[in-house]
Amino acid sequence: MSNVSTNSTKIKCLVFDIGRVLIHLHPERSFKTYQEMGLEQDFLDGLFKQEDFLYFERGLISEEEFYQFVLSYSKKDFSITDFYKVWNSFLGLEIAGLQALLLTLREKFKLCTLSNTNIIHWNAIKNYPIFAPFHLHFLSFQVGLRKPSPELYQEMLRKLSVRPDEILYFDDLIENVREARNQGIVSEMVCENISQIKYALQKHRLHP
Repeated sequence: MSNVSTNSTKIKCLVFDIGRVLIHLHPERSFKTYQEMGLEQDFLDGLFKQEDFLYFERGLISEEEFYQFVLSYSKKDFSITDFYKVWNSFLGLEIAGLQALLLTLREKFKLCTLSNTNIIHWNAIKNYPIFAPFHLHFLSFQVGLRKPSPELYQEMLRKLSVRPDEILYFDDLIENVREARNQGIVSEMVCENISQIKYALQKHRLHP
């Protein structure tokens, strides 16, 4: 799913979601790790709907507060070290070959991330080489907003001082792509595939 081809001379910024766009995610591995701690799928399904999880991703509660919430919600007793291990088991490595492409794109465009994430996940991945080419990060726990909130896209536009049609945005979730388009942002849906990113860049005449 994509916008129609746009005038390449307009695009000034390339904005990327993180999970399943820049790095792999492993829900199956994560679920297995939770099972080893005696936690089942219904726990995870419920956890991600809880207000405290959403607060954590907006940076409204601390790591310690979130850890205490998970202990209470799970009715389990495990160390914060074990919690970090299971929480970060979701995260994978960067998409192969993408860093080299980003280094090339950096010469012509401002590169940014726009991601729903939390401080624990960010601390686990922020030193990945793939993030070196980026100029700015718009992360939900730092901005205080989560996608697909229209206010988050508007805040990004304000800080970048660009028009919506001067951004090409990549995300793996249709609801995020749809809202970005509602804001006038040129958007492409991609998922753990560098070829999809290259195709979108070529379609918009931004990369050979």
